[in-house]
Amino acid sequence: MKPEKIRLKYCIIPLAFAGLQNAMTFMGTMWLRSDTAGITNITTDFDRMIPAVPQFVYIYLGFFVFWIISFLLAARTGPKFFYRIIAAYILADAVCLLFYIFFPTTNMGDRAEIEGDSLSWLLLSFIYFASRPTNLFPSTHCFVTWLSYICVRGQKHINKSLRVSSLVIAILIFLSTLFTKQHVFIDIPAGILLAEGTYILSGRWQKFTGFVEKIFTNINKRVFKDL
Repeated sequence: MKPEKIRLKYCIIPLAFAGLQNAMTFMGTMWLRSDTAGITNITTDFDRMIPAVPQFVYIYLGFFVFWIISFLLAARTGPKFFYRIIAAYILADAVCLLFYIFFPTTNMGDRAEIEGDSLSWLLLSFIYFASRPTNLFPSTHCFVTWLSYICVRGQKHINKSLRVSSLVIAILIFLSTLFTKQHVFIDIPAGILLAEGTYILSGRWQKFTGFVEKIFTNINKRVFKDL
């Protein structure tokens, strides 16, 4: 078997776990909270000035593709780097969970009024239906976007144009969270700081990162006999 196939195979279970953790953090806390009573509204006058641009919904949804591709590129860089990214992700998502439970936030009243039946408006309407205006701060959309950029940042073996494109895409995704009225401005710097902070921590907290690598390595050996 080619080394490239083996490398990509080892990241399947960690990526599946990351997706499951994200769903449990976001959807789980939203399920536990039936309404927005007692939730802090962090919308500012600046946020209210930002117009709704439904076409940004495609970029907003494209985030999921960006996330997967970026983490796959991290896996191609090597297990040590990849598991550092996964460890940072686990820590950041845990921080989000604590905020969503103990300091829930909302942008209630700032969501766009659905003004048409175009595909853009229909998709935005579906997002509003599937995702209540809670669990804003810190934004998983924003922290995962920046962590996805970290996956390629400074990696000399990755084409420079791809690294620059990754930064541009990350910025567009940040903008999409604002123009779809899914998040407020403060969610962007908070997401960046959370991603950078947990990435630094996962590099220094070797016991935790090593533990994460050991757990997934053992699972992979049981599932994939050729690893």
